[in-house]
Amino acid sequence: MPRTKKLTQIEKRALIKQQIKIEPSLSSRTIGKQLGVSHVTVEKVRKELLASGQLTTVDTLPEYLSHPYLKEHPEILEGLDARGLRALKAPGVLNLMQERGSLSPRSCQAALNRQRKADRRKNTSGMVPEVDIRQCDLLTNDLSWIADDSVDLILTDLPYSVDYVELYRALSKLAGRVLKKDGIASLVCMTGYGALPEIMSALHTDKRLCYNWTLTTIFPRRSSNLGWIGVSSFAKPVIHMTCGTRYKGEIYSDLITASPANKTREIEWEQPLDVFDELAKRFIQHGDSVVLDPCCGAGTSLLASLHTGSCAKVIGMDIKDECVKISKRRITEYLEYKD
Repeated sequence: MPRTKKLTQIEKRALIKQQIKIEPSLSSRTIGKQLGVSHVTVEKVRKELLASGQLTTVDTLPEYLSHPYLKEHPEILEGLDARGLRALKAPGVLNLMQERGSLSPRSCQAALNRQRKADRRKNTSGMVPEVDIRQCDLLTNDLSWIADDSVDLILTDLPYSVDYVELYRALSKLAGRVLKKDGIASLVCMTGYGALPEIMSALHTDKRLCYNWTLTTIFPRRSSNLGWIGVSSFAKPVIHMTCGTRYKGEIYSDLITASPANKTREIEWEQPLDVFDELAKRFIQHGDSVVLDPCCGAGTSLLASLHTGSCAKVIGMDIKDECVKISKRRITEYLEYKD
């Protein structure tokens, strides 16, 4: 087994200073046990911090130290690192630890965060989501029926060829107008690698859009053989942008792996539902959301958005009447089955 590298004296003192500053009311013995160092060393560091004015004396104990569960289990403090101590001090953590009989502040904090995230995503209206799907051309039709600053997520998959760059310019203009400017509302667009530089440039047509990141979607059993450039591609990029301000939402993973295809596609360019389920889960971050797909195809993105249970309204449009009919049918079937 590899040996654990021992900390130098400088590194130990830096850890001690960090722990004292996080919670100066803890005794030197407790901090010593947490960090595996002598309480005498902790006391020396504490006196140095007091003498230099980096620390003030603590007259009253913080409220969390008087919690009955911590008094019952003082050993909780002994093994905590800085992150564990911050978790212990977070609102509601000690209460949940007491409820569960847990000795782990970080696991209880994670559970509370998951519950808060789920609560944020709940629809408050209790109404069946509104569905508005129309035959429309993103390039030529009047889209003023979609209100300004009204959309929480544009989730779409446009054609990938350089021949369709104008669609991306139109998408950029639409997103700049209809997306909310809160740093959470997002444009999430699956595309291809072949014309990625041109597509990225086109998506910046509206200068209010802010690029955040490019996710990667892996399709293990669906490769595109691009022999003319010597590539067999098993992945597609998904571009994430916000409008008006930088992204302020939740941390998300930038990797999605599609399951093997197990159904016949209704249209040639239909994307896997499980991939869009993941995208919808990551980017619909509060209840009563409005989701738009201006090139909805078979309605996969709209269906995935409804699966989250966080949508008040989904808006779709496509240039082909056949796609509009398929989207309406799939969503109607889902809502009827759900009821």
